[in-house]
Parts: sequence; structure tokens; C-alpha cells
Amino acid sequence: MAEEKIVWAPLSKPQTDFCRSTETEVLYGGAKGCAKSDAILFAALSQIHLDRYKALILRQTFPEVQELIDRSQRSFPEMANPPKWAGDLKRWTFPGGGLLQFGYCKTKDEVQRYHGQEWAYIGFDEVGDVPDERVWVMLMAENRCPNPEVIRMMRGTANPGKPGHPWIKRRFIDKCGKQGEKIYRFKYEMPGGLVATMSRRFIPARVTDNPIYANDAVYMANLFSLPEMIRRQLLYGDWDAGFGMALDELSEDVHLIQNFEIPGNWTQFGAFDWGFAHPWSFGHYAINEDGVIFKINTYTGRLMSDRLIGEQIKNYVDVNQLDYIVAGHDCWAHHGARRDDTTPSTHERFAEQGIYLTRASVARYAGLRNF
Repeated sequence: MAEEKIVWAPLSKPQTDFCRSTETEVLYGGAKGCAKSDAILFAALSQIHLDRYKALILRQTFPEVQELIDRSQRSFPEMANPPKWAGDLKRWTFPGGGLLQFGYCKTKDEVQRYHGQEWAYIGFDEVGDVPDERVWVMLMAENRCPNPEVIRMMRGTANPGKPGHPWIKRRFIDKCGKQGEKIYRFKYEMPGGLVATMSRRFIPARVTDNPIYANDAVYMANLFSLPEMIRRQLLYGDWDAGFGMALDELSEDVHLIQNFEIPGNWTQFGAFDWGFAHPWSFGHYAINEDGVIFKINTYTGRLMSDRLIGEQIKNYVDVNQLDYIVAGHDCWAHHGARRDDTTPSTHERFAEQGIYLTRASVARYAGLRNF
């Protein structure tokens, strides 16, 4: 009898744990070079033999997901009972009837293309590139299967410091611990007495868990030579390391405080940075009697019209309680293609919604020194 050929095997304990995990939501990775993409791809096959099983693997854009497709085309045909590839559908069909579909998604609107298709496994590689948590939440609504034997799974991989850092840290790291030391479980009680137990897990991994790159001196040197903050994120998977901060000395242990009710006599203001292709950002601040500034919260989004941004801001914060809102000068610009375009500016669109902007000082270095 011919010896069975092993097409793929986990490289490390974290990768093994990820492939064997049965929790509702699992985040894998944290650092560069820990074989996240392989993990998300091959974990999708854990239930491929079960009836009605369908797996969906996503990246933000199609060129990004092409790398995963290429990886599958190198490995899947080597299986003892290889699946069939349909290039037009970007789909593998396995002998038992199971499906593995590749796709792309970066906004909540793009989730629509995967509606109503009963995805038992949804794996989002580099979900940290997605700034809007609603993409993940809305995909969860498509995570289902009519076969009761199938375990429904939401799986993601991410590095710190990407656009999705805040919501991923809040959803996974803060709930499960920096080393994934606990599994977060919670119950949903619904009308009619229906109860569901959900769970989240974080499985940290580093480049040292991948023997291929851990022994690659040049690659390791590249990671070690990164600036300190980025090195902490990409080499060590440190979710507490801030990204792109003007003040490297900011520390969660020193500067983060418990929530409190803002006294009525404090000044409150907002700061808005417009964006479309890159994320927009709205900061809510308060200043006490001694002039100490407290940042209350940050809200962000991407690929949204001015009207939708305004609606989001008003959902997050009562703008009538703000003494003023400062904004970049591009909010007074007309973003149309022609100079004579009469399309209202962001400042005008916001004013229609009762959000009044004041031009901010854009002298960054002077502002930083003043701060």
C-alpha cells in the first residue's frame, strides 16, 4: 500500500490550536511572519467532509485574495481525492460536496454580495485592514448552516497597528487577554426562551513560531531593524503599542483612566479630520478647570458620504453639548471634478445637519509643541 502524502501540516502549536479551535469567533496572529494565511486557508477544510458545508475566505481586495488562491492551487490538487476548481466562480468543490469560496470585502455594503448563502466558515485574512467593525458583525449574520453537525466558525487574522486595531483590540484582546489566556463566553437570551452561548478566543503567534522565517536571518534582521513602536507591533505582536503617534511616550498604564461623567461646567469640543479613501476621524474632547485635556473617544469610518459621516457623528455624540468643532481646511473645499462645480462642501453638508465646523489651525509642529 502506497504511503499517504501529507499535503500540509501545522508549523506550530498556535497554528495547530487555531485549526482545532471550535469557538464562535477566533482571532489568530498578532505578529508578522507567523503563517496566518496558511492557517486561515487550511482551517477552512476541517469540516469539508460534512454535508452542506460551505467555507468563505476573504481579503479586502481581489488582488490580495489571489495570493490565497495561488496557495490553494499549489496544494489542493495534491490531495488523495482532489477537489475541482471553477475559475470563473473562484471556488473549489470537494468530493463530498463541500465548497470553499474565495472573495473580497472591505465595506459593510460589500457584505451584501455574500447574503443568503449559508457560510458555515467565514475566514477573513488580515481583517485588521478593515476599519469598520460592522463588516465583521454583518458577516456573522451570514455564518450559518442547515446541517446541525457543522460547527459555525468566524475566523480572522490581524497585526496590530492597522486601521482595525481599535475594534479588534476591544473585541478580542481586551476580552481574551494579551496572551489569549482566557476564552470569553457570553449568552444571548432571546424572546421565546431561546438561548445561545457564544464564545471568542485569541490565539497569539509570532514569527518565532514559524521555522521557515525564524531561521531566515535577513527577514529577522528586517523586523528587528524596524522603529521601536512598529517593531513592538510586527515582531512581538504588541497590541498596546500605538501606531503613528506623535507622542511615543503615551502609555495605556499612565494615560488611560476609567470612564467618568463629564462635569457640566467643563468645555467640550470635537475635532474632525475628513477622509474618504483614507479613514475620516472624529475626536470628542473635554477640558477641566485647570486646562487638562481629556480625550473621551474617537470615531472613525471609511468610504462614506458627508451625509453618512454626519449621521454617524450624531449617533455617537450629542453635538449640541459641544462648545465647538474644529476641522481641517479641506472641509471647506469643493471635491467636484471641475473648478466651477457647485457641489456643497463638507462644511455646508454638515451645517445642513446641525453640525457646525470651525477652521482648525493646521500648523502641525506648532500645535504639537503647544500640546
